[in-house]
Amino acid sequence: MGETKKYTYDEAKKIASGKDVNARATLASDETTFPEILFFLANDIESRVRLHVAQNFTAPWEADQLLAKDKESEVRSAVTDKVIEKLDRNNEAIQREKAKNRVWQKVVGIFDGLLEDSMSFIRRKVARTVVAKGYFPKDMVMKLLKHDDQEIAIYAVQHASDLSADELVTLVNGSRSNLLDAIAKRTQLPTEVVDAIVLQGDEGAVSEVLKNPSAKISNESMDQIVKWAKNSEELQADVVQRQDLNLDIIKRISMVVSGSLLKEMMLRNQLTEEDAADLLRHVKGHLEGEEIVNIINDVMNNEFYRPSTEPPQERAYQDFLRGSITEEYLAKAMDCYQDEYVIAGLSLRSNVPQEVVFKAVRYKNAKAIIAIVWRAGFSMRFATDVQKKLAKMMTGVIYPRDGKNYPFTPKEMSWQIDFFMGLGEA
Repeated sequence: MGETKKYTYDEAKKIASGKDVNARATLASDETTFPEILFFLANDIESRVRLHVAQNFTAPWEADQLLAKDKESEVRSAVTDKVIEKLDRNNEAIQREKAKNRVWQKVVGIFDGLLEDSMSFIRRKVARTVVAKGYFPKDMVMKLLKHDDQEIAIYAVQHASDLSADELVTLVNGSRSNLLDAIAKRTQLPTEVVDAIVLQGDEGAVSEVLKNPSAKISNESMDQIVKWAKNSEELQADVVQRQDLNLDIIKRISMVVSGSLLKEMMLRNQLTEEDAADLLRHVKGHLEGEEIVNIINDVMNNEFYRPSTEPPQERAYQDFLRGSITEEYLAKAMDCYQDEYVIAGLSLRSNVPQEVVFKAVRYKNAKAIIAIVWRAGFSMRFATDVQKKLAKMMTGVIYPRDGKNYPFTPKEMSWQIDFFMGLGEA
């Protein structure tokens, strides 16, 4: 049984065609108003009335199609937000029925137009939704990759999930530098795409590849990167941060980096004692004997030096079961460059998925990092260290309030986590 109408059809029709703007606005906001009356009000001369229709969830899709082209950006923005929320509310049903659903075709049409909206905040909001949902037509996603709005193109290139390796290679070969950087930041970047990026010779993009732990770097590409790194301190630091280096690459880069970077590289890659000894013999002509002895002592006596095939995530889980994942212990792990272990530990303590913690760190999202550390039960001072040491943030660091307190309320931090998890991007 339907909801009782506030007005009869004739009463609503009389108000809609009357001169009382307030009455028309009230009628436009009423979710019991007849759909055809709402469509009529979507053509109202007063933008306030049209805005109420744009915000009304019972307005017919035909009204939304009309209002998506409204001359007032406030109206277009409202209908954008409403359509996005409708998608969120009916996500599964839309995916299941989209092939035969005429409503779905209207949604695609509305978004197709809004992607070219004159207001950047509207078209970018729509673009993010198209990319995040992952079920919009492929040709719509491909259009975003070449969008005139560079922020849209960069976001789509970095986050669109249904791009094949061949499509990404094609993009690499025809992309500007900023798009190369975005491609290099993609999660699970295949070897052939990394090879294509390296062939472009763009140091900025290569640096992003090295910072991306999910990038699969071939031996050939790493060989070329090491050659460049000999003359680039930035690339040296980026190579050292990798945790998937073989002994040959470590030996080659060790001849140009400092002793502190060499120690960091050994700890990150968890070399066996035999390989570590081989490496240190290799650098004898590059480093002083006393420095080598200090490196040996520092590495071998480090409690996080555990050469094994056990993934850091599994080690963190076992330590979590033993109750060892404390703030102090994770701080030590962070100082010893155990990034994956720290991310896993934060995930276990906060009950936030590892991929979400990883993305918060990868994208240097200070608010999300703070919220995760808070939920893990750790201090705001530790949250500051995570921003600086784990996320390696040089700017945008958020510091404690009054030297020790969290700068946000528990409600705000819970919202941050929910919001960041909901982005799926991020």
